[in-house]
Amino acid sequence: YINDLYTPEVRTNFGIIQYKKFNSNIYKYMIFPSNMEIKVIEKSKKRLVFDLIGTDHTFCNVLKHELWNDKSTKISAYSIEHPLIGIPRFIVETDDKEPEKTLNDAVKRLQKKNEQFLELFKKIRF
Repeated sequence: YINDLYTPEVRTNFGIIQYKKFNSNIYKYMIFPSNMEIKVIEKSKKRLVFDLIGTDHTFCNVLKHELWNDKSTKISAYSIEHPLIGIPRFIVETDDKEPEKTLNDAVKRLQKKNEQFLELFKKIRF
């Protein structure tokens, strides 16, 4: 994380975004990607089971709900065995689409929503 006392940080599901304040306007300064990693446990034509290393309930809940927005999703769920040291395990099952495609589409939609949020955030006056 960034150690800069004069620049506020905004933590998002996709990393940390740091802003500097100049004349009551906010300008994007840096974007730091997060360090999430996907480890595939099981893969078939309509089912994908994977561990999502480097994240917690925050991102997992958002991803789970966004996967449900796809009509081909039959199952979108995750579990974390231990609340402090557990790694989220996702299960995605689909009807007619490959689960990898469904997952990629959901992530793209989340990225678009995140960009829209950041655009609205920039309009806020401090």
